Amino acid sequence: MSSPAPQQRPASRLGPVSRLGTAPRLSSVRAGAPPAEQQDETPEPLVGALQELVFTVREAENLVVLKTLRGAAPMVAAVIDDAMIAPIVATVAGNDTVLAITRSEVAGGIIARYFRSLAGVGPRRARPVTSSRAGTAALPGAAHDEESG
Repeated sequence: MSSPAPQQRPASRLGPVSRLGTAPRLSSVRAGAPPAEQQDETPEPLVGALQELVFTVREAENLVVLKTLRGAAPMVAAVIDDAMIAPIVATVAGNDTVLAITRSEVAGGIIARYFRSLAGVGPRRARPVTSSRAGTAALPGAAHDEESG
């Protein structure tokens, strides 16, 4: 039995990346359509997932890292994959982190800005910390150190 062929991303599905003001947009280009008929095409599930589940978007060269609510990363990665964004080669999901791998460093920056604009977040959203020891209580041996110190 032969295995099914892997899905190919159609090159014409999402066309060139351009800027509109400071927020980037991805333009959809129909095969053979004149430029006047180009229109924005951002899938609604992508917008909803990014707005509801993502709280930071950072980039490092060609990598885009999205921090999500706990347990939401696989869903966000699936929505990104379904959007078939041409510069994204692959996504990897953990529990609360999605790694989107892009074709180049330039594409990484553009995709990160695009995701930030859709999610309505900046590169970082600070989490409240009550004390410097708050994060160490769960570490092995931390309770022992506090009792003896």
